[in-house]
Amino acid sequence: LQHLLENTDGVKIGVIFNNVALVNINAKLVSGSMNGVVELQNGCACCSLANELLTSVDTLLGNRELDAVVVELSGVADPVAIKANWNAAKMQGHPVTTKADVSQVVTLVDASTFGTDWMTWDVAGERNGWVDPADECAAQRKGPELLAEQVEAADIILINKADLAGQDQVEVASSLARTLNDKAIMEEVQ
Repeated sequence: LQHLLENTDGVKIGVIFNNVALVNINAKLVSGSMNGVVELQNGCACCSLANELLTSVDTLLGNRELDAVVVELSGVADPVAIKANWNAAKMQGHPVTTKADVSQVVTLVDASTFGTDWMTWDVAGERNGWVDPADECAAQRKGPELLAEQVEAADIILINKADLAGQDQVEVASSLARTLNDKAIMEEVQ
């Protein structure tokens, strides 16, 4: 996200953050962005904030001419639910759906933890910092189910932290992700 906000290629990108406080992005960079930034707060964009996401995209677009809008979801969001909510809004004639559409899902896989997280059966609410404790919807999601849903829904999979993870961890994460979704574009990133 930081790269997108700092881009100097003339690409106008709006960014919507779900729980920006949990994202390691320089606050000055976010507030100084010329492209437009909106923060979703207190919930998950796939359930409790579904309507707020639609409104936020509409607000972000406003009178701006943007090349793209990137929605950064919390780590427990279900991209399939986001797409379903968007399609339902389209069928109901929500005005923002004439201005924008969900065209790609990019899933970031943390190479250093993906294999270990895959082998656990704890729920997201049991993980420190994974969800807002007040968000019961997200807190009840099982870790491996979340990982599978996010990888299966992806059009692009980024195997992240390849520089920090060992080669074995990168191979496990890549292999598992490829098994879950053999149609997505996959790239290793730092």
